[in-house]
Amino acid sequence: FGDATAGTRASRLQSKFHYMLHHQLEGCAEEYKKNNREALYRIYAIHPDVELDLPEVIDPRMFPEIDESSSISLNAAAAPGLWSRIPRPHSLPKWLPNDEFEVYVKDFKQSGWNGLNWYKSKDLDYMLLQHLEKKKIEQPTIFLAGSKDLVIQTLGGEEKVQNNLKQFCSSSLDCVFYPGAGHWIQQEKAEEVNKE
Repeated sequence: FGDATAGTRASRLQSKFHYMLHHQLEGCAEEYKKNNREALYRIYAIHPDVELDLPEVIDPRMFPEIDESSSISLNAAAAPGLWSRIPRPHSLPKWLPNDEFEVYVKDFKQSGWNGLNWYKSKDLDYMLLQHLEKKKIEQPTIFLAGSKDLVIQTLGGEEKVQNNLKQFCSSSLDCVFYPGAGHWIQQEKAEEVNKE
């Protein structure tokens, strides 16, 4: 993906988009706040059961409209956000009624997107947690996910994810994949998740 946050201007311009890298760019939370409704709509409504339109931005580069001769700052305002790079759903999924979605819109508009700062600490996390690199989780562990979660599919599917997780657990590991569910299982399958 390259490094969109450091290095020469030329190398930064060649970096590829990934939401974790985009969230590290200066001004990212402000850009999400400006695009509050659309960002939330696309993030929450994208689901295997919802019809989708193509995304507006298909160029894989972080800064697709900027060339080396430009003096525009390479920050989040210059990099199209996630909301323009993922497909636009035709509707909210069945499990997310419009009145509940509007609660998210209102809350994010009021409180902002400061949670994105977590992505800025990834290098610091790695540095501070190196002493845990060879450690395994000793407590009994449960992992919950939707079978149609794009993250699970991107990582190779249920069986591969479960096998990968076993490498990090020295005690018992239970994996529960909710059939047909997407990424937001705590809302989509609230009753089942709460029983776990």
